[in-house]
Order: sequence, then structure tokens, then C-alpha cells
Amino acid sequence: MKTIEEIQQEFKDSLEIPTTKPTKKCLVCPVGLIGSGKTTVIKPIAKELNLVRVSNDEYRILLKQNGHGYETIKSFLNLVRSELLNQGHSIAIDANAGGQTSFNFITRAREEFGVEVYWLNINTPDKYAEAGLRQRNSPLATSSEDWIKNRAQQKQRMETLKYEFDFFCEFDISRADLRGQISSCIQKLRTEIY
Repeated sequence: MKTIEEIQQEFKDSLEIPTTKPTKKCLVCPVGLIGSGKTTVIKPIAKELNLVRVSNDEYRILLKQNGHGYETIKSFLNLVRSELLNQGHSIAIDANAGGQTSFNFITRAREEFGVEVYWLNINTPDKYAEAGLRQRNSPLATSSEDWIKNRAQQKQRMETLKYEFDFFCEFDISRADLRGQISSCIQKLRTEIY
């Protein structure tokens, strides 16, 4: 079993750091429930625009595989994101950026690092997302019903926060034109940050 420090180093080493950086430093921040397709949308955007993709789930998996709890997630990932911003990188957050901890970090990062924030609405219909969660195979949940229960709890938490977002792009991964939705957002973002 690896120590927390070893896991954290492994996670940092796994990040794909682009050699080219956008002209304007930014955070690309998806807002979406479990199973809505945040990773599906964020991966190609990060790759095309030379953003560092920081995934909460990838860190969670490393912790779980090594028998650790999730106590370090929030503080460690905020530290990693701050280090990257301090180095001049732009970041694509691969997690629900609309939760309280992420929202607070993004607000501070905007002030501290002068980053531009681009909110993405990942709004996939519940039936489609739940069908996908029933087929999902991941070490993070013991059953598909756990995923669906977690999604319902997350939805309830999000509704109590009542944050307002000025969405830059909106996505519904259940639609047949998903590639077009992603391409359109990439083009739009490229004109903003390059």
C-alpha cells in the first residue's frame, strides 16, 4: 500500500502538462451531476486548448486502490490547482465545479491569479445519465444503485447552494450532435484565450 504522499506524487506525475499555454490564463469549470458527462466533455477541450486537466475521480481512485479515505481530496486538489496556476498554466477542472468547495476555490483563484473563468453547463437528462450509471464499472462505487443514490444527493446539495452561473457553453451528452457541441465550444474558447 502506498502512502498518501506517494499517491499525491503519482497523481501529479500523471498530469499531462502541455508545452504551449493559452495567452489568457483560465479555468474551464463544468457544472454537472454525477454521470452527466463532465469527463466526456472536458477531456477533448483540455487536449485541444492545452489546458491541464485535473480530475477529482482519478485522485479518488488512487486513494481507494491503496486503502485510503478521501479526507485529503479537497485540500490536495486545491493545492495542485494553485501550483499549476502559479506556474502560468490554465486548467480544465474534471469534476463538478459547482459544489461549494470548488466554487470557493474558483472565486479565490479569480482574485489571486487573475484567471478568466468559463462555466460549462453539463445538463444531461436524468434518465439518460442514470442509464449510463447503471452500466458504469468503476472502483468508486460498489453498485450502480450507489451511483444513482449519490447523484440524487448531489442534486439536492446543488439545489440548496443556489449559485448562479453565467454559462459559456451548454452540453447534453444524450444528443447525437455531441461532437459538434464540443467542437463549437472549443472554437469559441479558442477565440477567448488565444
